[in-house]
Amino acid sequence: MKKMPFRVLFCTNSFQKVENGPGLFANILKKSLIDDVQHNDELDFRILTEDIDTSKEQPKVYGIQLKRTEWNKLIYQLIRIYKYYKTSKSIRKQWEFDAVLYNNAFTGLCSAYFCKSRVLVMINDDNRLAHKSRSFSLSLSYLKSAMLYYLEKTTARKADKVIVNSKYLKKIIEKHYELDVDKTMLLYKGVELHPQPPLKSSSIVNPVNILFVKNDFHRGGLHTLARSLDLLSGSYNFHLTVVGTSQRDLETVTNMLEPYSFTFNLTGIIEPKAIANLLSQTDIFCVPSLKEALGVANLEAMANAVSVVSTRTGGIPEVLDDGKAGWLVETNNPQELAMAVQECIENDELRLQKINYGLQHVQKFSSENLINNLKKLLIQKQEA
Repeated sequence: MKKMPFRVLFCTNSFQKVENGPGLFANILKKSLIDDVQHNDELDFRILTEDIDTSKEQPKVYGIQLKRTEWNKLIYQLIRIYKYYKTSKSIRKQWEFDAVLYNNAFTGLCSAYFCKSRVLVMINDDNRLAHKSRSFSLSLSYLKSAMLYYLEKTTARKADKVIVNSKYLKKIIEKHYELDVDKTMLLYKGVELHPQPPLKSSSIVNPVNILFVKNDFHRGGLHTLARSLDLLSGSYNFHLTVVGTSQRDLETVTNMLEPYSFTFNLTGIIEPKAIANLLSQTDIFCVPSLKEALGVANLEAMANAVSVVSTRTGGIPEVLDDGKAGWLVETNNPQELAMAVQECIENDELRLQKINYGLQHVQKFSSENLINNLKKLLIQKQEA
């Protein structure tokens, strides 16, 4: 008798607009587990999301309607939690899934308490943990931060399993949320690999094209990058491209960069294909993050044979294999960052060595490996 495929409902806030890591992850899953039929014998995978045009039907993708207003903004996250649970419960009556997987952990709070199927939640960054370092206040931002922290912590403790994307994140989540080590599971995010990465020139010449990709430019260390490039402006002509800045922050970032001597342009938020085109014209990819759970953008650069200069924080050393696949410097240190950028420009042999190592190392983070590892976590852990 043929074995029935394992049924999984994947709930994700980000899907249609690929503006962040979770959105990219959701699209990789759809492409591999829904569009590609080769996995259908093992896994029956469906998606529930608010980020979709509900007027256009997509196979195995369910839409959920949510709207944030001035009237509900204070309790919007609670409304979201309830709506996902209620809709998933309705789906389960028609299609009895074996497990529900939440791309954003605290959205699965109600499911963690009441769903009859196995509940797995993903924690993709350490943003909520940052609340622990904040001083108490009665401000709206503090109260919101506190609420999201306790929602994520409660969900993580109640869910059957917690999936994280780096060894760094696994360690701090277990510590601060007081989770058993066997409750958390490591799943590295993946990127699409090129059959043959574009060839790069053996030397970098002026102007030196630098690419920065991050929605949160503060967290990404854009100010540190700007200061480091300015320190080198007497020796090189830099052109900095900044990707991911929201519409409301464009003026702020422009005003921040204008005093410096290098040229720059801000693209705003763009599609992944447009970022890939920019990478083909980039000499150095540099996001000197202050904090980073993993750093998928660095993986994209490595897969495109672009030199990476980043910081020794969070999960970035895992991505760059402790500096073998790129340069690692301390956070918030423009002088050290400038030295790394200079070495990357001037030492052709070392730069090509790191690029080639990165092309091999990034195989570990391929989307194919991601899918295979996710299937193992979902199916084999269930069977155990």
